[in-house]
Amino acid sequence: MSYNAEEKLALEIMDVVNEHRRSKGLRELNMHRGLNLMAKKHSDYMRSNAGSFSLQGELITHYGFEARRTLAYKKYRMETLSENVIASYDMGQDLDLARKMVDGWLRSPNHRRNMEMKWTNTGIGVSFDAKGRAFVAQLFGSAPSKALTVGGPMSF
Repeated sequence: MSYNAEEKLALEIMDVVNEHRRSKGLRELNMHRGLNLMAKKHSDYMRSNAGSFSLQGELITHYGFEARRTLAYKKYRMETLSENVIASYDMGQDLDLARKMVDGWLRSPNHRRNMEMKWTNTGIGVSFDAKGRAFVAQLFGSAPSKALTVGGPMSF
């Protein structure tokens, strides 16, 4: 299977997050199709509206999170949901972009806590703009039905 650049970065972020979780004795997260779609929609939203937010140089936002949490509960039976967002400035071609983004989250107590909680599922959305900036949203959710968990490494 061939992945585009956005999917490739999402997979790399997933690998780095799970590597960190393993180092802490935590189980790996499963990629969840529904959370992927929700995260991708939010990363596209951040890309389309970059410059109009109040976080990280006006590139990122958690706007709409409550709606995402409600949708995850109603549609995917997620008991709880959390979210990390980040954007790159000029690192779009950086080979270690995924690691640098996850390292940025790890330096933030709230983002680190999101990555280290006892979640079972995650979804990652990546959106690149014309300047090569990457906008990333990662959702973390707890224990939906196994029927909704993707069996493969990634599903978009």
